[in-house]
Amino acid sequence: MGLLFQLFTVFLLLLAIRFAVPQLHPLLHSALFVFLLGYVMIQAFIPFLQTLSRTFESIPQPFGPLLLGSAFVFFLGESLSGHLEESGYASLARLSELAVKIFILSFWLPHLSRLIQQLSQLITP
Repeated sequence: MGLLFQLFTVFLLLLAIRFAVPQLHPLLHSALFVFLLGYVMIQAFIPFLQTLSRTFESIPQPFGPLLLGSAFVFFLGESLSGHLEESGYASLARLSELAVKIFILSFWLPHLSRLIQQLSQLITP
C-alpha cells in the first residue's frame, strides 16, 4: 500500500514539473522512471521471485532458476520498452524487445542443447 502511495506522489510531482518546467520534463521523467523501476524491483518484484523460487523448489535444478530469471529479464525489458514507446521512440522499443528475447534465448540455449542431445540419445538405437 505504501508503494502505491509513493507512486501516486511521484505522479503528482511529474505533473507539477510538466506545468512548471516543461523543457525539463522528458529528462526528469526518464530519470524518475529508472529510479522508480529500481525501487519497485527491490521492494516488490525481487521478493516475489524469491517466494516463487521457494514455492517451486521441486522443479529440476537448471530450469526453475532459468524460468524465474527469464521472467525477471522479460519484465525489465517490457518496462523499458513501454517507457521508450511512450517517449516517442517506438523503433528503439522494438529493438529493446528483440535484445531481451535474444538475451533470454542465450540463457536457455546451453541447457536446451544438452536436453536435445540426451533426448536424441534415447531415441536413436
